[in-house]
Amino acid sequence: MANEDLVSWNAILSGYSQEGNHGLEAIFVFIEMVGEGMGLDHVPFTSAVSACGHEMNLELGKQIHVLTIKSGYGSHVSVCNVFFSTYSKCEVTEDAKVVFQCVNDFNVVSWTTMISIDEEDAISLFNEMRLDGVYPNDVTFVGLIHAISIRKLVEEGEMIHGFCIKTGFLSKHNVCNSLITVYAKFDSIHDSIKVFEELNCREIISWNALISGYAQNGLCQDALKTFLVATMESKSNNYTFGSVLSAIGDAQDISLKYGQ
Repeated sequence: MANEDLVSWNAILSGYSQEGNHGLEAIFVFIEMVGEGMGLDHVPFTSAVSACGHEMNLELGKQIHVLTIKSGYGSHVSVCNVFFSTYSKCEVTEDAKVVFQCVNDFNVVSWTTMISIDEEDAISLFNEMRLDGVYPNDVTFVGLIHAISIRKLVEEGEMIHGFCIKTGFLSKHNVCNSLITVYAKFDSIHDSIKVFEELNCREIISWNALISGYAQNGLCQDALKTFLVATMESKSNNYTFGSVLSAIGDAQDISLKYGQ
């Protein structure tokens, strides 16, 4: 097949896989490409594996994995990164860890994906990432902060907070919002407030995180006051109302408990 034909096939396959809701079409295109005996490169493998993740088709994903190894792409970083995600979606994290050991040259996507799906080893993976000379991005910190939250690692959370300040990632809203939520879960609402106040531009998700944090810590009046401020700034959505309703519910529970 001419190189132009492979490019055209890859474009169709990538288009289907990127849509997310056309996973089956992408898989059929890939099977047809294999049937045509086309010389596949990493692009169709990446798209096909991604489609398997969308469709939660673990069996086909593993068959394609065998084919990637036979074709010499079993350690290609782009292909392996998609395998991490696909195996995670199919809830076989151990398989993702095995693939991780096969990558020739890790990039930020490799490390970030594994940090996001391997909560138990997230901190050690982050440290290895830094030793490997790979610079993190905001998504790396979101995954790392989530893992810290799940495992309730207070000291590690403070360490990552400091790292975010030094590297400038505290200006990223997705990082700040995860930190606001984490401190609230750690019963450190004052730290949540501090992170919120450090934001130069407060988006709706930031307000929601703070309101929810107040509610989680039983500070119902503060949650309601913050809601009023957010409303005056025209920053409210259904999640905001949900957080406020939760705070009101908590207040009612307390009143009933103590007969107030």
